[in-house]
Amino acid sequence: MRRFTLVLALTISAGLLAGCSSPRDKAAKNRPPMPEGAQVLKPAAFVFMGFDTNGDYAISREEFNTGIRHTFMIVDSDGSGMIELMEYQNWSDVALGSRYASPTWERVNRNGSGGIDEIEFISEFTQIATEYGLSTGDGLLLAELTGDMQELMASMRANMRSSGGRMPGGRGMPGGGRGGGGGMPGGQFPLDVAQAE
Repeated sequence: MRRFTLVLALTISAGLLAGCSSPRDKAAKNRPPMPEGAQVLKPAAFVFMGFDTNGDYAISREEFNTGIRHTFMIVDSDGSGMIELMEYQNWSDVALGSRYASPTWERVNRNGSGGIDEIEFISEFTQIATEYGLSTGDGLLLAELTGDMQELMASMRANMRSSGGRMPGGRGMPGGGRGGGGGMPGGQFPLDVAQAE
């Protein structure tokens, strides 16, 4: 009798578990397919969007240089010349949409020190902008800050598979956001962006 009760309990439990699925599984099944050709913002796009000061829908090298220097000064909220982890995360929450959005602290802090200096910051964001087309004669067109959703998701999945389920350096997943990281200052800056490239 005891054995029969145990077998019955296990059978009922297995049946109940088989019929249950996690909320994530249910959401995935009910999610409509991604529309063909849907566009999303690429990583760090929110940072660059505010750099177009003349309204021509393109970011010239001069606009980029001014904007990225100003952005460094915003992120370095205590004015120490180094961006500490909390400063970067606080800025990422607003400018990139999440403290975990790309590019991550680890990616920008290339030398692994306790802070990001101006050269590291400018170098990383210049590399990203160059990947998006900054080095072309027309500058970085704002339209280049978007990408095909399906391509970006495929890239993200490939990055996650190659890194054992983690995003290497924060690449791949576009960071949504609530605001730009830019704004334009007037004035001079101590570092020439060409040094950081």
